[in-house]
Amino acid sequence: MGNKLRRTVTTSSPSATTTSDYISGIQYLNGTIAFIQTQEGIARNLSGTYSYEYNLTDHLGNVRYSFDINAGAVRKLQQDNYYAFGLQKVVTSGQNKYLYNSKELQEELGQYDYGARFYDPVVGRWNVLDPLAEQMRRWSPYSYGFNNPIRFVDPDGVAPFDVIIKGSERQAAFDELQASVKGQLILSMDANGKIGYTQDGAGKLSKDAQQLTSVINDNSIVVNVFAENTTNTASGNLYIGGAFSGNTVTKGTAGNTVEAYQEVNPSVLGKMSTAHGKAGADMLHEVTEAYQGGLISQKSGISSPASNQPGSVYTRAHGRATNQSGGIFERIYDALGKELQMLPGNIYPQGVKSADWYVNDKKGNKVVIQSIK
Repeated sequence: MGNKLRRTVTTSSPSATTTSDYISGIQYLNGTIAFIQTQEGIARNLSGTYSYEYNLTDHLGNVRYSFDINAGAVRKLQQDNYYAFGLQKVVTSGQNKYLYNSKELQEELGQYDYGARFYDPVVGRWNVLDPLAEQMRRWSPYSYGFNNPIRFVDPDGVAPFDVIIKGSERQAAFDELQASVKGQLILSMDANGKIGYTQDGAGKLSKDAQQLTSVINDNSIVVNVFAENTTNTASGNLYIGGAFSGNTVTKGTAGNTVEAYQEVNPSVLGKMSTAHGKAGADMLHEVTEAYQGGLISQKSGISSPASNQPGSVYTRAHGRATNQSGGIFERIYDALGKELQMLPGNIYPQGVKSADWYVNDKKGNKVVIQSIK
């Protein structure tokens, strides 16, 4: 889409020309640095001295409150509320013009600059056609976020977010997923379990966070995560924290679409990640594993069965997903609780009555994450 480099505004009364230049997060006004954008807000140039201003945003990236530190105390600089489609409701006026979705308000037009196009918050419409208008025929080609700005952000007109968490433990699963990208992405989950995100600051995302944004942004592959406090999948197979449950490919003239399925136990995954000191890493692995399996099946046009079935793409998907937090180990016991040894080929001996699975924490302690009898 390119980058905006310059904005020139000419007025007749009074007669004046103002030039703003945009260079890698630094904004110039008539050739002089006006401010530098930071992860938390901006550093404003006050005659050669920089004053740091901080922004508080909501789950959609809307800047609600701006402040600085004056004489050791927080000082409010600006406060804004918004109508659903972005029209500003000023509470306390100030200099910050990066407001709705953290986009710059062009006061001369009364529109927000999203880089590739301008958005009019008065009518809730773009001033140019949506780039996917032909694929979204149910919606006006000028509409913002499927007319649902509380749920969606629409930064570039591409497709909506498609990771869906279901089940009785979906909140716990969401919390684990959020922990995996803390400080990088702010996740949201609607009443249907659909996951969205906004970037937390302007820094470069890690590879893991980048992969999660790819999963969420790609609406040709829908990742369905079923979160329950169980030890067996819906088909009755034992699993430890997470299970690749296959996918279904639908062929179409515009390309193949995929519904991917993953089953998770957030409690087990949380114990594993915490013990290894990598919060949320294992939930992120499960989500990206389902997506990677979807990519493989989308390319081949062949649906994949679950991980324990012939022809499954599980092994390849597992290797392409984000890393797990660490290894898992199993112990087996007889009826008296005596530990038994596996037979060659990882085969269970006779007399096994119970088992547990554990991980080694950073101090070498065995932390049990799941057990069965």
